[in-house]
Amino acid sequence: MNCRPLRALARASSTLTLLTLTLAPATAQRNPTLIEAPRTRGNGSEPYATTFAASRAVVHVVVEVQGRNVFRIERPSSGVVIAPGLVATLWSLVREAENATDKRLFVQLGDAAKTRYPAKLMAQDAKRDLALLQVELPPGVNLATAQLDESAHVGDPAAALSLPDGDDQIAFAGVVVAPQADIAVGEGATRRTLARTDFLLTDAAIQPRSHGGALLSARGTLLGLCCADRVVAEIREPTLDDLKRPSFGFVIPSRMIAAAFASQLGSAGKAPASAPSEAAQVLAKVADSIVAVHGTDGDGAPIGDSDPFAMQRRAGVGSGVVVASNGLILTNRHLVADAQAITVRRRDGKTCAAKLLAEDRRTNVALVQVAPTAGLVWSAIACARADSVAIGTPLLALGNPEGHTVSLARGVLSAVRSGRLQTDAATGNHNGGGALITLAGELIGLCDAGVRDAIDMAFAMRGDQAKVDTSLNMVPSVELLRNTLGEALDRHADASAPILAPQPSRAAAGPVAAVVERVGLAMLNIYVEITTAAAEVEDNPFAEAKGQTTVEGLGSGAVIDASGLALTNWHVVDSATEPDGSMRRDRVVKASLRDGRVFPARVLSISREEDLALLQLELKPGETLPAVELGASDSLTVGDLAIAIGNPMGRANTVTAGIVTAKNQAINVRGRWAKLKNLFETDAAINAGNSGGALLDRDGRLIGINSAGGSLHAVTGFAIAVDHVRERLRSLLLAPEKLRSPYLGIAVLDQAGRAVVQNVDRSGPAAAHDVQTGDVILAVGGRPIANTIDFALAALTLDPTATTELQLERGGKRARASFAPLSAAAWAVARQTGLLTEEVTIQREPAIVRDAALAFYRHITGDPTAEPSELPERLVRVVRLLPAALDRKVDLAPGDLLLGVQLRQDATGADAEQLLRCHAIHELQALINRHSTYEGENLRAYAVRQSAVRSIDLPTKRLML
Repeated sequence: MNCRPLRALARASSTLTLLTLTLAPATAQRNPTLIEAPRTRGNGSEPYATTFAASRAVVHVVVEVQGRNVFRIERPSSGVVIAPGLVATLWSLVREAENATDKRLFVQLGDAAKTRYPAKLMAQDAKRDLALLQVELPPGVNLATAQLDESAHVGDPAAALSLPDGDDQIAFAGVVVAPQADIAVGEGATRRTLARTDFLLTDAAIQPRSHGGALLSARGTLLGLCCADRVVAEIREPTLDDLKRPSFGFVIPSRMIAAAFASQLGSAGKAPASAPSEAAQVLAKVADSIVAVHGTDGDGAPIGDSDPFAMQRRAGVGSGVVVASNGLILTNRHLVADAQAITVRRRDGKTCAAKLLAEDRRTNVALVQVAPTAGLVWSAIACARADSVAIGTPLLALGNPEGHTVSLARGVLSAVRSGRLQTDAATGNHNGGGALITLAGELIGLCDAGVRDAIDMAFAMRGDQAKVDTSLNMVPSVELLRNTLGEALDRHADASAPILAPQPSRAAAGPVAAVVERVGLAMLNIYVEITTAAAEVEDNPFAEAKGQTTVEGLGSGAVIDASGLALTNWHVVDSATEPDGSMRRDRVVKASLRDGRVFPARVLSISREEDLALLQLELKPGETLPAVELGASDSLTVGDLAIAIGNPMGRANTVTAGIVTAKNQAINVRGRWAKLKNLFETDAAINAGNSGGALLDRDGRLIGINSAGGSLHAVTGFAIAVDHVRERLRSLLLAPEKLRSPYLGIAVLDQAGRAVVQNVDRSGPAAAHDVQTGDVILAVGGRPIANTIDFALAALTLDPTATTELQLERGGKRARASFAPLSAAAWAVARQTGLLTEEVTIQREPAIVRDAALAFYRHITGDPTAEPSELPERLVRVVRLLPAALDRKVDLAPGDLLLGVQLRQDATGADAEQLLRCHAIHELQALINRHSTYEGENLRAYAVRQSAVRSIDLPTKRLML
């Protein structure tokens, strides 16, 4: 409340300071994809295009219970058509139907009609958990089939595809991985052991939704059926033991399916053998350079039958990389530093004793050398300088903890930080001490499992919010290894050792690196800072007290227009905004680019329900920024490449890659009462801090805004689909109520490349000045207008106390309309109360303000002769009652002055002691938002009419902003 003494009336002058935003010139070319989705896609082929062309062979398997109420057993349940009319699935999914008269089997297709056909159990192999169904097809109907592929090579691309509920396909991408150990499956009497040669693994996520689904090769053939029996169920508040419990899916290979149903299948449905993929060939090339390193007296702790990936931490058990032909091996220091004996095991089964030559605590690396053994030849791996590898280049993480089979995980180079490489390839205990290589077979870094188990550290820091795999793995680069252990390497390596002179990489950068190069500068790292004022220094009156600035929150974002418009999540900037979306004065939002530039950013608008926020980076006059194109999410398919760039865990400019794993998803997010909808799911690593960042396609176009990551064993993330983002940007985030901009009273739409008036608010200022539906907006306040974005941002700069000119086109002729817009606060009050209001100031109408303030003061004090010591600078006057107020029969009339609100303590209507004055429209707006509800509330208001004070019931409603 602004007041001034009565004695100052004679020299009083009212001033209004307007905060204006510096925007790019209106003539700057807008990003056209903000208005309309691009009509064409790039020419690049997706990495799994052929794979998912065969996806129609994956079906949903239904067990339907007959009776008074017919229902189907609800569970993820998929199968694969492997021959005409024959579906392979898991026996555990259909065994209830065996010899059951009250149950029927159906196969449901993944088409739009959700077509389903009856089926019957044809054969089974309970030991292998396999079943074969015969589908009853109408004459002339054939189903798409997937050929059985028995030629899987470790390292080959693979994708797990399922139709778990008959509605949406779910897919996860990865490579074929060799098991490190046997596994136990089943429970009780059905418990059995699968030898490691009898099943496959993949680093593609196999979730409960994948149960019975297909593991498909890059050419679309069936490598096997996915089984999720050993996947640990999600736990809301996991303990450390829960986090450490092995959780994995496995694959029953096609050769097992062919053997189980040989008599039914015959020779039909088998795919010809395939050549090894590029990754498989590289793996074969370097496999002999990857060895087991055990820092124990024996061969290390046994792996057991519950951890075929060898992910669990075992003291002294890990891998190493041969870097010189005389038996020099790099490994993790924590494996060997305190060992009584060091043993190295090769793939050929031979073991050798080794000794520790050098170690470094900071990098957790050690150099060991095997004892010379007659007849043994050591294969040194090629080495390349990591600084010659582009961000986004494909990589493989290799290990060999058991000494018999190379383990691997695929990923990309995510970032380079002070000699360390960041990758989304898993580099945990199964690969610790192993090699991070390019697809040219070059060592660029040493996989680091960490001095302390990553799960122990995550649980210590985040408790039950810890995740098993953050996919933010850091490893020392070859250059850092060379610098750290240079003296020992120079002394002990043979002259031809590749580690002594790493060469520039020969690896192809690939599509992810191309996207990073193309649009990397449009990606933002967002920081919310709070400044705490320091206490004044009393001893020194001339000392300057300095505040302390700390980062309160962080996230990611994307520049969507050259003018510096950017998108992020609402929850990224929530702490920097007031309930109405305006920025808090004690918070600062900053956005940094990949090239190191940092810009202050202003939050223009927010949507809590959509978890979106629109930012304006504050640029210098004439300055522009690279902007990302917005793609078309409707045209994307499951399996398309997805690239995430953001600020996960505060690691700026991190790149991760995967595929679109599902569309049209909705999830519950912690802290939100409603589901977040219109989402893509992706297996590109999404972590805390990725929120608000870009999910991109292989053409570098925005396909989603990353909004949520997985939890516990779930490795998937979610992004708001770009088609929904585009629509919400134009219809919601750029709406005047969200921008809190002056209100002209018109809504516009984009039509044939022009901004056309779609609607004229009869209660707004434009209606009184003959602006009509169908008018083309050419300029607002002298700023040329070409689209809805131009119009919204032009309105944001208007002065509600001054006249604004609209240049229009109507019927091919030019027209002009000049009027003052409503202030944002006045329009908000109009929507809250149905009252159109204005402010009357003591400078212009001193008698009205004085008489009303005097009458109100005497009314509330009960003293008819009382004189206030101060008068308000301004009051709120009713101009007009809008239909909402007229319908409620609000007892007000034009000219009435609103001076305050008396709160009610309880439902009985007893008056509270506190009187809330509102001497300005924005104060009235804020008061209503604080003390009303979204459903509506009657507030006791005080109004003055011709010096008479009246108490009225004022219907109000809190605004949903």
